[in-house]
Amino acid sequence: MLRIVFTECTWSSIGLVLCLGFGLFWLLKGARLISGAGWLIKNQSEAWEGTSLDLSSSTAIVTGANSGIGYYIALGLARRGSNVILACRSKIRGEAAAREINITLSKFSCKGHAEFWQLDLSSMQSVRSFASRFVQEKGMHLNILVNNAAISDTTSSLTEEGLDVTYATNHLGPFLLTNLLLDPLKASAPSRVVTVTSIVYRWASEPLSTLRRIKDILPKHFSYGKSKLMNVLFTMELARRLHHSGVTSNCVHPGFVHTGILRNTPVIIRMAIHTLGFPFIQSAKRGARAPLFLCLSRSLTFASGLYFGPDLRSSLPTLTALDPHLSRELWRESEKLTGLQNGECLGEAWSKEEEITEFEGKEGSVLEREREVCQNTRIS
Repeated sequence: MLRIVFTECTWSSIGLVLCLGFGLFWLLKGARLISGAGWLIKNQSEAWEGTSLDLSSSTAIVTGANSGIGYYIALGLARRGSNVILACRSKIRGEAAAREINITLSKFSCKGHAEFWQLDLSSMQSVRSFASRFVQEKGMHLNILVNNAAISDTTSSLTEEGLDVTYATNHLGPFLLTNLLLDPLKASAPSRVVTVTSIVYRWASEPLSTLRRIKDILPKHFSYGKSKLMNVLFTMELARRLHHSGVTSNCVHPGFVHTGILRNTPVIIRMAIHTLGFPFIQSAKRGARAPLFLCLSRSLTFASGLYFGPDLRSSLPTLTALDPHLSRELWRESEKLTGLQNGECLGEAWSKEEEITEFEGKEGSVLEREREVCQNTRIS
């Protein structure tokens, strides 16, 4: 009897250990994809740094580059010889960041240069002024545009132009900026548009109805996630419209990064997120690694319409993010809200009889093509 009880206890223990082991495995696997923490992901920088682009005499724009991920993206591009424009809202912090980067560049005898230009992405007028200044001073020479700046505002507020501040900053501003700078990007082809998004887009609901009410005081629940879904939809639609132009459009989730994006959230929520996520939080310097990969890797010179994670691998976005009907309608609504004129924006990506009809069903040809591209661009 005692032996039978012992045997049962032994098998129960083995089963419990196996369950815990499998649970821990999948927990770490999920955390690896979401957070990008250094102890979860093997450093793959050596796999592509040696084949990264030489950016001598190139021009790059990085929004939100005065701190956090944007700062290290700008530093990484400048160290490879690029003239980087730090497009930031705060003049004091932007000038300080540019000064620090230039000191670092001179210390290591790098050819690049950093300069601050003021830009408030929540203001469409500010975006237009920035783009106009760029064309006047830099001409038709732009190799890399990194749409990095974003906010997570829990207060319901409107901009002076009557737009919700979160959606204006995170989507409409980058949308307008990219469209206004398409001529310099095309003239400098091959060139790249890299948009920093977040994996929280996967839990966001369809954003089109929200965008149509953007001039109302909108509830802030999940507004950040919806704006990040707009980023992915914009990336995919831009890639389709720029097909064969020499300009690529990709987006990236950099991982769970310690930055100032949560500074406008309640203290209790901030403390909870940092306490629970402490083992998985990575530094801003490491968080810039994935966006830099999209900017620099030679293997992505002609790859477009892809979503990358912090492990430097492309993966298939959600069905919602791949829906061409939704991305096309989002583009049209964004044109209206930003006031883009016919001569300023891209034309239709396709005729009604072409690719849209092929998307019907979850396994349409669009998804099959996206899967094939993702598989062909994976990094070992």
